[in-house]
Order: sequence, then C-alpha cells, then structure tokens
Amino acid sequence: MANSTFAIAMYKPKAGKEEQLLAIIEKHTPLLKTEGLITDFQPLLLRSENGTYLELFDWKSVEAKDRAHSNDSVMKLWEEMMEVADMKELSSLAEAGQLFPNFERIK
Repeated sequence: MANSTFAIAMYKPKAGKEEQLLAIIEKHTPLLKTEGLITDFQPLLLRSENGTYLELFDWKSVEAKDRAHSNDSVMKLWEEMMEVADMKELSSLAEAGQLFPNFERIK
C-alpha cells in the first residue's frame, strides 16, 4: 500500500442531528469501497470529548481521493453529510493538544 493515503475525516453533528449523521456515516465507507476508492483497511469510527466523530480510512491513492470529488454518488452523500454536520479540523479537538490522545471507539 505504498501509494495509499490515510484519511481522518471529522464531523461534528449539528444540534439534534447526531442520529442522522451516524446513519450517513454507516453508508460512507461502504460507498467509497464500492466505488473502488479505498483499500481493504477496516475503517474506524471514533468520538472525541466534544462529540466530534472521527472516521479513519485509507484511500487507495491520492488520485482515488481526487476522483471521489467528481463521483456523483460520493458527492451526493457528502452533501447529505454537510446538512447534518460541520466538517472539523484535527486542531479543533482538545485531544489534538495531548501527547497521547485517546478517543472513544464507536466502531
């Protein structure tokens, strides 16, 4: 997997939208896999102290990551995701400032 690139996607659910977000996340990596964009690495789903979800997966390549942005099915799901969650940066999490950050494992 020398050409793969590891992703940490972060989603903070909007008020009252956590269950909707989780339902969308359940479809996310299976869709990326079906579209041939990610490796066989078993994705992880974690939650930070402030309720932000971290989804960890492995793009097959930088080119595969770029192709996701022109894939109609992926873009539709991402649009749904953005309706119920704000995308976050790693630096926005309190855990990012810890030497050995820990997160709750969801899946």
